[in-house]
Amino acid sequence: MWRYLCLTTAVCALAPPKINLGDYLVQRAVQQQLNYMADLKNEPLGNWLKAFQDHAHLDSNSPRRFPGTYSAEFGQLNKPYTEYLVDMGTAEKEVVEIAVAPRRRLSARELANPFLAKQAMEIYEEVIDPQQVLLRLVTTADVMVDTWAFQFSELEKSDQERVAL
Repeated sequence: MWRYLCLTTAVCALAPPKINLGDYLVQRAVQQQLNYMADLKNEPLGNWLKAFQDHAHLDSNSPRRFPGTYSAEFGQLNKPYTEYLVDMGTAEKEVVEIAVAPRRRLSARELANPFLAKQAMEIYEEVIDPQQVLLRLVTTADVMVDTWAFQFSELEKSDQERVAL
């Protein structure tokens, strides 16, 4: 009896976790979009994507955001990918206010002049359309599937060649 119980516990402990590749694919698509947005310096959209469904943990853990600095662990999506995509597709548009520092830097003489008006922050609004973000995610995931399918077929060929030797 104890032997069976210990064997069952050991098998359960050593069994790999169940992985949903759809979840992983959407997780990697979100991380790829975060990488694109960081490269393009599109902070409003990147911050919105991180905040959507509380997925800030999917962002890079490096300030430079190299592709290898995004965590590739399975199961980091907070909910099943189907629910995540449906929630994004049905989300309302949001308006984000962005404050930008003045572009022109004043010289020391201009800064010392009390009669010059202080330069104010420029504030503008950007509309975030979740359906457009969803389209980007699905397109990115589709390209990833094509890339992975090609790589897996090449691995299969090389493995068959190795076994044939």
